[in-house]
Amino acid sequence: MKKFTLIVVLLIIGATFSVFAEKVDSDQASQVAKNFYFERINISQSVSFDALTITGELVISENEIPAYYVFSINAGYIIVTADDRVYPVIGYSFDKPWDQENVPSQLEFWMNVCKKDIFQAIEQNYPADQQIIDAWELYSSEDPIALLDAPTLDVEPLITDTWNQDFPNNAMCPEDAASGGSYQGHVPVGCVATAMSQIMHYWRYPETGQGSHCIVPEPPQYGPQCADFGATTYDWNGMTDNPNKECDPLALISWHCGIAVNMEYDPTGSGAYVNQIPSAMRNYFKYATAVKYSQKSSYPYNTWLNMMKDDLDQGMPIEYSGHGTGGHAWVCDGYQGNDFFHMNWGWGGYANGYFYLNALNPGGNSFNNQQGMVYNIEPNPALYPEYCSGQTDLVTYDFGALEDGSGPVASYMDNSNCSWLIAPDDSVESITLDFIRFDLATGDEVNVYDGNSAEAPLLGTYTGSSLPPSLTGTVPEMFVTFTTNGSGSANGFLAEYDCNLIPFCESATTFYGPNASFSDGSGNYEYRNSTICKWYIQPDNAVAVILDFTSFNTQEIKDKVQVYDLISGQLLGTFSGNLTPPPTGITATSGRMMVMWSSNIMTRGEGWDASYSIVVGTEESEAVENLYIYPNPASNFLNVKFEATGIGQVTMELVTLTGRTIYSDATGSFENKVEKRLDLSGVAKGVYILRLSSKKGVSNTKVIVR
Repeated sequence: MKKFTLIVVLLIIGATFSVFAEKVDSDQASQVAKNFYFERINISQSVSFDALTITGELVISENEIPAYYVFSINAGYIIVTADDRVYPVIGYSFDKPWDQENVPSQLEFWMNVCKKDIFQAIEQNYPADQQIIDAWELYSSEDPIALLDAPTLDVEPLITDTWNQDFPNNAMCPEDAASGGSYQGHVPVGCVATAMSQIMHYWRYPETGQGSHCIVPEPPQYGPQCADFGATTYDWNGMTDNPNKECDPLALISWHCGIAVNMEYDPTGSGAYVNQIPSAMRNYFKYATAVKYSQKSSYPYNTWLNMMKDDLDQGMPIEYSGHGTGGHAWVCDGYQGNDFFHMNWGWGGYANGYFYLNALNPGGNSFNNQQGMVYNIEPNPALYPEYCSGQTDLVTYDFGALEDGSGPVASYMDNSNCSWLIAPDDSVESITLDFIRFDLATGDEVNVYDGNSAEAPLLGTYTGSSLPPSLTGTVPEMFVTFTTNGSGSANGFLAEYDCNLIPFCESATTFYGPNASFSDGSGNYEYRNSTICKWYIQPDNAVAVILDFTSFNTQEIKDKVQVYDLISGQLLGTFSGNLTPPPTGITATSGRMMVMWSSNIMTRGEGWDASYSIVVGTEESEAVENLYIYPNPASNFLNVKFEATGIGQVTMELVTLTGRTIYSDATGSFENKVEKRLDLSGVAKGVYILRLSSKKGVSNTKVIVR
């Protein structure tokens, strides 16, 4: 087991100190960790105590005084306090690892509050109350099986997505080069807007908003940010739980949420006031009038607890917040027991878990009262659910989702007859469908077909409450039907699909012929994001390679073609944007060329087409004998010597790489040894071909003029 000593800012909820208080060593803390974890994981799944393995340990200290331990255990983690004056467990997760280098700022705030509570209890010597004493005794037990006897209330996490503030969520937020790394040159979404969008994605509502709003963020170079909510359709079918590539519907809702709450955009962290969420959701997104913001300090703890549980019991996620030197917001979407609530930090899934909401020690002025929440968040009941219709819905994204239309809480309608055709606007080999939730009444069924209609081969028919298996078709379309028999309904289904895309270009392609045409490979489609492809042009007997583009349309600056001389490594040109006319005449004088095409992770275009040709040459004197050319490179003149005994007429030409003749001498026959001095004073700098022709053949020699 690895041990590290760190000083970090993390969150604990309640600390106390008794007269006989003791620091908790690693052995006792690890025993508590395994016992508590064993009790809680068995609420939702069956796991034996022996199957629990602690694989890592962090000791979080300040001024050499331990505050708490973070144990990596199985696929998750658990945080145990290092002093028995406070409640033993701060937080835990069953399926999200702890990454000390990637702690979400919201969780950092939470843990900082916890640490303040812990050290306040230590410094003020607050005694542990009976609840804390009992908890330490219970979870220090040598008989963990006894922990399974007590019934525990449970609402499993409602939010299934792992959205974040970076790409692709922020792709429509203002551009700023200072937002590097995973932000891809766009400012962060902001935690308030991220949590809002997560909750709206959970409800998959609204289809359209209402009204409009503009903000003018600082710095002013971002320009006005305006949203016409009423003229916007939010395409929930185009969003998935774990997006890893460009997704316009997701970027749109994230951006609009920011505008709705007057987001103060910044390259290092965008911020907004949580108390603006209720009016934004009511006025712009048609949510219920009961949506409300309240602060924890205004209510007794048990009242606050019951307010949260009432919402979660009804399947309504909460936007929770904390206030310190800056505001933080995230989603609270479940709970276990009385005091542990599930937090989705909006950080790509990192560290999502259950956290202790009560004061770690009730004796002090708990810092965790600096919290608030937006609750009663549900769609306007007069407008929701928006059940699926009897018409076929066309879904054209290369990844997305399907739902029966009843939402996560209500049941679907009897006598439903709905269908979806997944037909992506892209070059697709096959489609894979995975169900996120599935609950159908007896006699109601979902059918999945490997094609564009119910006449296609059937991949499967499903009913009941067990999740169907993952389904992969063999063609670029998939047809899904949902039929009910009118004898009862259930919660319905939600499924996501992804496409296996046909690659447009290879990582490396080599040409050896004298000419060829090639392109980014997208044809009638838009090119792929995150592409790097190379073409090596290595024809035989070439003095030079000439590249001509016949069309060129890419995202400016971000998506580009770079052309290199393969021998010298010289960059011959970088091309990007919508270029009319397209570039031509790019020349590699070594007779070897490399073309590299790269696209970033956002925004696509039509792509490009190109062809190459070569100038054939040889250093051998086929037309004449004993050919000498000097100096080469040349500047003002060029000497040409050769022998032409018995050859007869010899034609001498100096031509450009595009084939234009700028000098020619074919007035007579050369006999015996020949010497010619060509005046180059009026010739532009560049690469030329000296061509000699006779009845014996043709000689081509590359000449460089400087």
